[in-house]
Amino acid sequence: MLYIVGFTASTATPWLPIHPNYVTLNVEAQELSPSLSTLQYYKQLTALRKEKIMIDGDTHIKAINTNVFAFIR
Repeated sequence: MLYIVGFTASTATPWLPIHPNYVTLNVEAQELSPSLSTLQYYKQLTALRKEKIMIDGDTHIKAINTNVFAFIR
C-alpha cells in the first residue's frame, strides 16, 4: 500500500488510521481558510502567551458554574 501523507514515508504503514477526509481537512487547508479555522484559532491563543498582559499582573479566577470559568487580568 502506498501512502503520501504528512510524516509517513511513502512505503510505510502509519500506526494510526488516516481519516478519509484528510484531503480537505488538513493544515494547508486550514492555513488558507478565509474563516477562522481551528488551527488559526490555536495559533492566536498560543501567541497570547507572549503578550505582556498575559505575562505580568494579577489574575482573578472564578468558577461561575459547571459551564463557565472566568478570569480577569
